[in-house]
Amino acid sequence: MDKPCVDVWTLPLVVSPCDADAFAAALTAQEEELLGRIASAPRRERTRVAWATRRALLGRALGCAPADVVIVRPPRGAPTLDMPGQALHFSLSHSADAMLFALSARARVGADIEWIDDQVRVDRLARRFFSTDEAGEIASLEPLQARGRFFRLWTRKEAVLKALGGGVPSRLRTVPLATLRERDLLAIGDTAWSLHDVPAPAGYAAAVAVEGEAVVRIHRQIDVPGDETG
Repeated sequence: MDKPCVDVWTLPLVVSPCDADAFAAALTAQEEELLGRIASAPRRERTRVAWATRRALLGRALGCAPADVVIVRPPRGAPTLDMPGQALHFSLSHSADAMLFALSARARVGADIEWIDDQVRVDRLARRFFSTDEAGEIASLEPLQARGRFFRLWTRKEAVLKALGGGVPSRLRTVPLATLRERDLLAIGDTAWSLHDVPAPAGYAAAVAVEGEAVVRIHRQIDVPGDETG
């Protein structure tokens, strides 16, 4: 059987006021209610754009209007599609001014993008959330390398947790990557996951986790297909 295909979009979250109105029109009343709970206005607007973009991409894949896409948000776990006869796996992540969205018809996926904050004490976070080996490796590197390595591991771990249905940061230690080589499959329980570093804007790290081996197609805008990797 051919490898499943995963489409991945890396997109900016800064839009014009005209575009923002169009994005808002695609969201449901429940989504607007959830947005209203976000105290920071800039963060609220970036989240609105991310959610509306997710609807646009799902609607295009399903052949329906973005507003007609039915997304279920369980109390715990990642949002899923609730449309009989339609089976799509997707994952959304956004940080600062960028978003990452992964979509597949055949394989579970998880996506994570993080702004590389140079004020973060990566050594402390690694000791708190990573395995002893991973934290030791980061502590042994010079600061710039340590920061890059930390965020690469963090996004890969988060992507796996999101593919599994979501989780809290304390579960990052359960995703062992210290000995994982490039292109290896990561086994968690009875499932093997492939991890793919995703090209991201300067100052960001991004990764996608896919159930099994996969071909990952990168898109940098909504209406133009990207190249293939994997």
